[in-house]
Amino acid sequence: MTFQIQDGKYDLPTDFEPYRVLRICSNVATGARYPIARNDGPPPLIIARGPEPRLWMTAGPLPSGPKYRTILRENVPLSPQVSISSMGGVITVQTVALDHRVAPIVLVRVKAISQDEVEISDLDLRPAGLNIHGDSSALYVGGSRFEHGRSIAAEAFLTISIQGGA
Repeated sequence: MTFQIQDGKYDLPTDFEPYRVLRICSNVATGARYPIARNDGPPPLIIARGPEPRLWMTAGPLPSGPKYRTILRENVPLSPQVSISSMGGVITVQTVALDHRVAPIVLVRVKAISQDEVEISDLDLRPAGLNIHGDSSALYVGGSRFEHGRSIAAEAFLTISIQGGA
């Protein structure tokens, strides 16, 4: 799968090995390729198996320029506004505070539970342009709350439809 933009390609993997089980803010997706998918572009988050989870993230929809932009490629930030750390098997991607009065925001916190299972304990895609956030108790999408849900053999736990913004 390749995602096109007007002046190039998204720098996302086309061939990767997803975890068999994704735990997403208290919800469980078995056999899903992505935690969240979009109907009109690249998934905002991809988690691939590796010695430690490998992450890709995109931001958007953006108000100007390309509709979406890759901000993290295989655990390497592509934006100066994003940082990543790994401690005790937990990978944390967060915003970089440009002002000492503003605290960094955790975009995603991921931990491999086993070779086949990964857990997203914290998620906040609002700085990346989507009204999606959650913690270990629930996932919030717009005004909806998802807790202890299950999906089996779907492309993603959740697919969002972008119509003029999220």
